[in-house]
Amino acid sequence: MSVILFISVDQNNQIGNSDGSLPWDIKSINDRFEKLSSGKAVLIGHNTLRSNNEMSKHGTIVLSKSIPKDSRKDLVIARSLDWLIAHQACLGCQPPEIWIGGGKDVFTQVLERGLVDIICLTQVHTDSKAEVQLPFDLYNWKSFVLQQQKKGHFWVLTKQEFPPPEEGQPTTTFSIFRKLK
Repeated sequence: MSVILFISVDQNNQIGNSDGSLPWDIKSINDRFEKLSSGKAVLIGHNTLRSNNEMSKHGTIVLSKSIPKDSRKDLVIARSLDWLIAHQACLGCQPPEIWIGGGKDVFTQVLERGLVDIICLTQVHTDSKAEVQLPFDLYNWKSFVLQQQKKGHFWVLTKQEFPPPEEGQPTTTFSIFRKLK
């Protein structure tokens, strides 16, 4: 099973607001996520579920200590990352790919535990003034790669795109990193 992290960060390494909403509405980021993860399992946190209906179109797994009030029958609720891993292994239902869609706690858990195989990173070249900041520096990805090497995780940049900016939106850079096994 491949674990793929899809994340957008601004120049201050901020990813969103405390209610789970994104500080930007950049169509190319949303379109890229939809294209890459369509039909795949997507793991998100409770706040991300509440704030982002687009993400919940997928085979969504919600990491939450309680069952969200707005949960639907098509959602899988996982109380912890350990529970999710054990449950899928026990049932033999590991999907070929699982996409990590946020938020901060989910991103942090999967990266700290070395579970991520691929990072799809969008750098949003602005100060969004968002409230939620990552505890690791992905905007300055070279620093992140060096920090990961100290932990025994080696990453290689496999793709980088510089899409034209959308009208009224900041410029972005899209990069894909693959962890060497």
